[in-house]
Amino acid sequence: MGADAARRSITATTEKKNYISSILSANEVDRDAPYNCRLFKRIERGQYVINPAMKLRQGDQWLAVNDLLKLEDLGFLPGWLHLNQEERQIFKDRFAYHDQYRSRALQRFCLDVRETQAAAEAAAEEGQPAA
Repeated sequence: MGADAARRSITATTEKKNYISSILSANEVDRDAPYNCRLFKRIERGQYVINPAMKLRQGDQWLAVNDLLKLEDLGFLPGWLHLNQEERQIFKDRFAYHDQYRSRALQRFCLDVRETQAAAEAAAEEGQPAA
């Protein structure tokens, strides 16, 4: 009975992951599909960010989504900052690589945002739809 329950749990988890992945990939910026809302930009396989060219209305203004989000709220702070001093010392070196990776990913994301916004603004000035 325990193995059957574990199998059902794993199947349910896999189905949830597949469902989320299908929603993300169906709404990629670079995908051509009839009901695509262009909400997400794929950075790498299985890694998505909110479409950096997307703008949201706040009052009478349209603001870029990255101007409205606080990156700290999205988990871009090193995890060891939340630990006490002794735990920080133990885990700081272990997570240094991951923090460097996050920093590089964040820098790459910011560069992508700037490039996408510049391309969208250039296309808008020329009267063409943004890609």
